[in-house]
Amino acid sequence: MNEKISVIVLAHGDEKELTRCVDRILNQNYENYELIVVSTQKNSELEEKANNNDLMTLYVKDVDKLENLRA
Repeated sequence: MNEKISVIVLAHGDEKELTRCVDRILNQNYENYELIVVSTQKNSELEEKANNNDLMTLYVKDVDKLENLRA
């Protein structure tokens, strides 16, 4: 039995490697997971990926620090 894994990525939304990170997670062979990206800024590329992939959820929170995203 494969248990579901939740991968949570906290980000500002403008990191240059964020899209590559998300792509690598979404392209894994393991399929029983969910990707949750919580960002402080909108990112149109991530919004499009979340809209086109049932495994990914994107939340945009209006906070100034990543520490506040954890709450």
